[in-house]
Amino acid sequence: MRITRPASAMPAVAAALTTLIAAGSLVLGPAAPAGAAAVPSHRCPQGYVCFWTEPNFQGKMTVYQNPVSHSCGKTEAQPARTIFNNDDEAWSFYRDLDCTTLAVTLPPGRFAPDTEAYSWK
Repeated sequence: MRITRPASAMPAVAAALTTLIAAGSLVLGPAAPAGAAAVPSHRCPQGYVCFWTEPNFQGKMTVYQNPVSHSCGKTEAQPARTIFNNDDEAWSFYRDLDCTTLAVTLPPGRFAPDTEAYSWK
């Protein structure tokens, strides 16, 4: 069985799709993977690791420029609840002050939107 639509319906469908695309309401392609949600990366400059005092990039933001040492140090926010690694190497973040209980390791360009970290290396 073949269903056909009147030719007059096609321009209306095309117009509706054009409107949805222009309004940004139509999503084409796969959904963004977890951890790739909208990030205020413009607030975290390239070469920095950025910390927020609240989950989901809320609260006070502090930054650490061009980290080079992988010795244990305190996070800029105590505790860091959101972390964005905009540096060019991976960093590990810990749930304690002596870098023994791992919370998360973030490769370059990745973030943890809801964590609790007190130290990093």
